[in-house]
Amino acid sequence: EVDWCPALDVTSSAATRAAIGADRTRSGACAAVSFVLDQRYSRLSLPRAAYRISDFDDATAALGAATRDTFYRPRVAAFVAHPSEAAAERLGLVLLQGSPGPGHAFYRDGTIRRGYAGRAVWINPQVSTVRTSVDSSRATPRLVVSFSARAALPVFDTRARTDAMMTVPTRATLTMRREGGRWKVGAFAISTDPSTFAPLDVR
Repeated sequence: EVDWCPALDVTSSAATRAAIGADRTRSGACAAVSFVLDQRYSRLSLPRAAYRISDFDDATAALGAATRDTFYRPRVAAFVAHPSEAAAERLGLVLLQGSPGPGHAFYRDGTIRRGYAGRAVWINPQVSTVRTSVDSSRATPRLVVSFSARAALPVFDTRARTDAMMTVPTRATLTMRREGGRWKVGAFAISTDPSTFAPLDVR
């Protein structure tokens, strides 16, 4: 597991710090970023023939109870029954379908080298400045966390016959709530910008 907190650049208003607390604001921002970098960009992203509901247990555990039971679990069930890019987007995860794009292919066991066994699935994670604010519309103030992120998936350039990478950008706004002494995702708006391709460059 990676502790993303020390590297984050977090900005917050005086109102946010007063309502949430400076330390809790930072830990809430870290929990939001961790959901994106650990769950959205994960090994689950790789195309597969079928999915099980249990495949999503790690992502589900990051959510608040009401969000998990009322919204997320039905979305997981819908995706497992009929996987599609639209259904995947509703989960806030990168769940790749088909091929990465013209002239590129995912590594597959027995066809392109050794597949992803022993290979990092996502590389070069980057996160913008994390902006926080407070949502005071509920009895207990909630933390709103906004940022952009990106990570790259190693792929194979079928024309150049060499390693390449597909970078997937993300724009995210998550509403975080304290539950059981921990920050949980209460709501999220996560979107994916168009992917880009480049020669493999691990940084």
